Amino acid sequence: MKLVIASLVLSSIAYAGSVKGTVIFEGEAPEDASVVVTHGKLRDAVVRIKGLPAGAAPDKEAHLDKHGSALVPRVLAIHAGQKVKLGDACMKASKDPATAQAGDVIDVTCKALHGYITVEDSWHFAVTGEDGKFEIDDLEPGTYTLEAWHPTLGTRSVQIVIGKAKRGDVTARLSYKP
Repeated sequence: MKLVIASLVLSSIAYAGSVKGTVIFEGEAPEDASVVVTHGKLRDAVVRIKGLPAGAAPDKEAHLDKHGSALVPRVLAIHAGQKVKLGDACMKASKDPATAQAGDVIDVTCKALHGYITVEDSWHFAVTGEDGKFEIDDLEPGTYTLEAWHPTLGTRSVQIVIGKAKRGDVTARLSYKP
């Protein structure tokens, strides 16, 4: 099995670049409920730019809730210091999100359900949905490490370059192999 981030588009307009892409799972998906692949697209991967300075925590509260037989979202990424509301009385976190530090992964359980909260040190992250897509905005020109993390498949990274031109295209590949 391998995971690929493909169709990665980098653009820079007035020194505010962005990276867009899709996390694609190649090969036969494992028979594991925590690896959700729809038409070759991987859900629940946290995609982030590593090594950027930390920013202030937002006033906006993040939410993790139980809907039917699932935690929604199953993977939630927050900024360090951001408040999180766990929406169901049965939800238990392995660590207090209010005191979690950047780099922490908090396990959240609710009976037989399992989810994750990742704590990020900057605002430059996104979590893939069912379509496997992500977008990260407001990047200055430069060389960065783009990283994808999945709770079951682990972490892969690749270097990307945001140029000063109005638009640029690049394809990056992050692969998981058995």
